[in-house]
Amino acid sequence: MDLRLDPSEHEFETIEPDTLRALQAAALESDIELLDVRRRELATSGIGRARLRASDPVIERVFEAGRQTFRQHAVAIFMDCPSRERAGWLCDRFFTSRSVIDLRGHARIERAVLEDVALPEAFPHLPEAMLPKWDPSDHDNGQFIPNWAMWFVLELREYQDRSGDRERVEQLHPRVLQLVEFVHRLRNSDGLREKLPSWAFVEWSAANTFVQDVHHPSNMLYAEMLDAVAQLYGRADLAREAAAVRATLRWLAWDGEFFLDNAVRRPDGTLAVTRHRTETCQYDAFLFGVAPPATHGDLWTRLVRDFGPKRNGTDRWAEIPPLEPAHRPRDEVRASLPRRDGAAGVRGICAVSPAQGRTQRHARGA
Repeated sequence: MDLRLDPSEHEFETIEPDTLRALQAAALESDIELLDVRRRELATSGIGRARLRASDPVIERVFEAGRQTFRQHAVAIFMDCPSRERAGWLCDRFFTSRSVIDLRGHARIERAVLEDVALPEAFPHLPEAMLPKWDPSDHDNGQFIPNWAMWFVLELREYQDRSGDRERVEQLHPRVLQLVEFVHRLRNSDGLREKLPSWAFVEWSAANTFVQDVHHPSNMLYAEMLDAVAQLYGRADLAREAAAVRATLRWLAWDGEFFLDNAVRRPDGTLAVTRHRTETCQYDAFLFGVAPPATHGDLWTRLVRDFGPKRNGTDRWAEIPPLEPAHRPRDEVRASLPRRDGAAGVRGICAVSPAQGRTQRHARGA
């Protein structure tokens, strides 16, 4: 913040929230006397409903850190973060919203943000039927994330389960079907989505360099979205299509050891499956029902035994890119989890994000 003040006494408050751990004032052209600095906290309330009692106090601290995160990120919408960007990214919101009933006992915030999608007649900067990548608006640069729109449908299915709010689900029925039709238009001869437009996004790792032409994790997500629509609106035809997409992925993407990330279209028009294999793709295969543990038990065992944070600092499966480092458990934020043999797991501490609020400053110019 840059202030140019006349010699006098000034009292002011920032108009938008900041987050900070420390505040430093610098006088560039004259002396000042800083008389008082206060913080007006901006956070959600009424989240003391859930309690956790564990044999390990570290687990309790992790839970309380999660409560603090929700307290700062769920003031009016489910924000990505309370400082750098206060937008409600759809995929992030899917996970944040899962805790709302436990912490607050109701889903009023989620009902409101879903209304932000239901009410507009159109989003003028986006293709017809596409959803904004964040709440509560689309970006005027026309960019969208088709994957995030599919995550929106998964959230809607869980929203109905946790809230019982059929009215909002029906209000969104036309928009959801328009989205399904939009993604249907990307179908190739194998029944998979090809060349996702705009910003095809998975996560910030090497996995996001393999999103064209036929991206298998995005098609896994698509199958799950079809199942969600089938369950929400009684569309048995979409459930059958979801099963067909999963079967095609097991045939096309499975190399006998891992699932491959993508296939590319050759100049002669044929499709060539690449050898790209990422950690993210394997998790998506299980998450979205492409690889049930009953049929892909060896991969399940391999992931549990060799992947995740256990791979840090080792050369195991070095050819398979890991999750983006910012999304992997760090040494200083890992919980102490007991193993099945009763031995202690990795120990650490969980850092709590700084509080959000408006800063009040009282200064006198010299």
